[in-house]
Amino acid sequence: MGITWDFDPGQIKDDIDKEINKKINAFLTTCYNNLVALSPVDTGRYRNAHHFSLNAPSYAESGATSIRIPVGDYPTVYLQNNLSYASIIEHGGYPNPVKYGTWRKDKKMYEVRSVGGYSYQAPQGVYQVAFESALASLG
Repeated sequence: MGITWDFDPGQIKDDIDKEINKKINAFLTTCYNNLVALSPVDTGRYRNAHHFSLNAPSYAESGATSIRIPVGDYPTVYLQNNLSYASIIEHGGYPNPVKYGTWRKDKKMYEVRSVGGYSYQAPQGVYQVAFESALASLG
């Protein structure tokens, strides 16, 4: 005698896939929001240049900083910023010690905006901190 089901067993797989997609989307959204929130801002160009790509990184500009997130049988997601100075913000690389700083036209003076090679606004970089924070939010 065979087993009878009160529901379609295939529906369980569909329900699980939907829940996995919800979790992945929530995680990626949290990562992206963290990137935006943690981005150092001068003109806003860096903050506005974060973007997603699927299965392969985008090479719109050189100097990419990215997070590669493999998710099982799902497409690999890349969160990245391809501005030429993104890598410097993430890994340090500003002159240390600072010679002059950034010229401020409005104040007619130089302003130091980095210490130890990192931006004052992102002293530990952006991507790793954003990713670790998103992981912690999963519980």
